[in-house]
Amino acid sequence: MVLLNQAGAYRLMGDHEKALATFTRARTLLERNETTPPATLAALDNNIGLVYMDLGRPAEAEALFRRALTQLDDAHQTELGTTWCDLAAAQQAQGRLEEALASADRAEQAFLRADGGTGSHFAAIKDLRGVLLYRQGRYDEALACFADAVERVERVYGHNGEYADGCRNCAACCERLGREEEALRWREKAKA
Repeated sequence: MVLLNQAGAYRLMGDHEKALATFTRARTLLERNETTPPATLAALDNNIGLVYMDLGRPAEAEALFRRALTQLDDAHQTELGTTWCDLAAAQQAQGRLEEALASADRAEQAFLRADGGTGSHFAAIKDLRGVLLYRQGRYDEALACFADAVERVERVYGHNGEYADGCRNCAACCERLGREEEALRWREKAKA
């Protein structure tokens, strides 16, 4: 556990090389222990993948997210959702938007099975889905996702930075759709 805490601290401090080395060492040690649950190894793979994303190495991250998915079963729906979401981000970073959208769909389904879509992760997947749709020029669909994410963030966290970012995303969609008055309302909400 000490290694996991150290690795997490290194990542938060931006020392990604040390985080990568420490997470990898922890995984090697835990992998040797036959009593380590597969979900624990999956969580480590996911964390190592996130470090690779921080390092701008999405292909390597994708391989780890895929390995993590093979280690999770239906009893771990939140973890499955999180890993599918991270996989979607890695695919997006590689310009594979259709695959990323399919992974985002899988994440959304896992979160729905986990808690009916009421958990804090659901806003994040709606936001990611909005980004993917926006990048494909599907602005109406992106707006619906961003607006849903904004509503969920507001309900759980109030008017925080994620709320403001979501409002700005909604405004950008409205601008692309030529709906300037609606865009203005969203920009005003972002300031609140």
